[in-house]
Amino acid sequence: MVFFKYQNLGIVTPMFYLVDLMIVNLTVYFLPINLAEPILFHAYITISWIILSTKNEFYSIYRYTKVPIVFGKIFVQFFFFFLILYAFIGFFKQPVMSRFALAQYAVVVLLVITTIKMLAYIMFMEFRGDIVGGERKVVVLGKNKKTDQLVYTFKERVEYGYQVIKQFSTDAKDFEMHKCFQFILKNEIHEIY
Repeated sequence: MVFFKYQNLGIVTPMFYLVDLMIVNLTVYFLPINLAEPILFHAYITISWIILSTKNEFYSIYRYTKVPIVFGKIFVQFFFFFLILYAFIGFFKQPVMSRFALAQYAVVVLLVITTIKMLAYIMFMEFRGDIVGGERKVVVLGKNKKTDQLVYTFKERVEYGYQVIKQFSTDAKDFEMHKCFQFILKNEIHEIY
């Protein structure tokens, strides 16, 4: 994943999993759901959330991911989570469980997690350059209209977090591929375009 450098170290995604799982599990106590078996319910929603988010790639948000894609991931995650929640009532024979409170619970969890996810997304986009390791060093190979457009986009859209270190013209007389690779290794370049 390429959200920012720390994600490669395994900090960001587990942190979001932990926060979301805390929200999913603690919100239950703010509504009168009438849990007959709370341990079973918590295990069920925790395992369901982890499996769903893995299958739906809920935490796969990249620096170039657009807001409609983020909302799409949220919609898919909560659509299936809502179905799984209601399946709990029939699957584990929970006749005293409040269906209305369960619906309220699902809406509250949806709103809280969506708010946190969007705030984090905006924060990462806004402050990517200020975060240590937040920028990706980039080398662009080629000098034409398309590559110039790419360099322009990287420079103008700072929220993507790309820093163009150098653009090599492959048509130049002095261009040598091994010098390009030496430059890349020497400057610890993250990506080549």
